Amino acid sequence: MKSFLFFFLFLTLISCGQGNHSYSSNELKVTPSSVIIGELQWESITQKMESFLYQASRATAYIQIPALSSRCTGSLISPELLITNHHCIKDKSDAEGVLAAFNYIDNASGKDFDVYDCSEFVMTSKELDFTILRCLHSPGLSHGFLELSDSPPEVDDDILIYHQNCDYYKTPNCIPTKKLSRGKVLYVSEGQKVAVAHDADTLGGSSGASILDALTMKMVALHNIGVTSNHGDEKKDGRGSYNLAVPAYLIYAEIQHLL
Repeated sequence: MKSFLFFFLFLTLISCGQGNHSYSSNELKVTPSSVIIGELQWESITQKMESFLYQASRATAYIQIPALSSRCTGSLISPELLITNHHCIKDKSDAEGVLAAFNYIDNASGKDFDVYDCSEFVMTSKELDFTILRCLHSPGLSHGFLELSDSPPEVDDDILIYHQNCDYYKTPNCIPTKKLSRGKVLYVSEGQKVAVAHDADTLGGSSGASILDALTMKMVALHNIGVTSNHGDEKKDGRGSYNLAVPAYLIYAEIQHLL
């Protein structure tokens, strides 16, 4: 669906940069919104992966945001609802023309991308950094969708993150195909602002990726930001200390009436 249109937009807005910033393939505008921890360890999604890992990846999409000349990652949470970050898409005007490609993986071509119009703005939360969009033609019937956990993750839980990215700090004109990052929950902060810290590798453009519990395969958090020490080398190469996410149970409480 709309694969040629998406491929044309991708060529005109080709990006390996940050989730919600304008950039060109020749001059990336980079901010430290997500980071790689230590040595890069993510894996490319292919149909040759273990079946359950590949099937879980299918709900993840590359989100093209023409109004902002940018991209992010999103995930289906129902047959027609897609979740991403508020900092990627803040309002109805940002959502205009949004397309989501669900088969944007290594060795795929434009005809394989399976692209849907996901431009209907449903709701957002700046505090919890999420936005919900509605997609036409119910892509979740073909690609599946994620179940949100109604309880917080725990320290040392094994997690999986499916996201659209590539290491553009090392390879500037790389292609942000679908990746799998593995990691652990480092801590869950409480108090006025609840957050989940994790050590799975991400970069800007991974914003809006769902974090899954490796045992239950439920969505336990929504990735949104990374932390560096602000030293020069870390700012230059995208490496940092840890990443942060919003617990899914808090998001679930806000959107369960939609599901």
